[in-house]
Amino acid sequence: MENRDLINLTLSEIGRSVTIMHDFVEHAKETNKSNGFIGVEYDTCEKILEETREKLRDVLANIGHVMDSEELLCKVDEALSEVPLDLIFERKTEEDF
Repeated sequence: MENRDLINLTLSEIGRSVTIMHDFVEHAKETNKSNGFIGVEYDTCEKILEETREKLRDVLANIGHVMDSEELLCKVDEALSEVPLDLIFERKTEEDF
């Protein structure tokens, strides 16, 4: 497989796994509200989700730097990416839109 295909496959698996972990965390929050306990698994999942988000953001920034330096993006690409990148890099929040 080519790098592009392996990257897309990896991202797909990350998305699936993150969804499972997020659902577990949300369920744990609701369950733990009633019994006042937050388990280790819940904390571990929250930490992994945050670390994953930060690492993926760093990867995206590195890709963006190369794309900018090589002038690989046209104005349309830049316009289409503006809102997602503002959210990803926390320059804006959902409430800003």
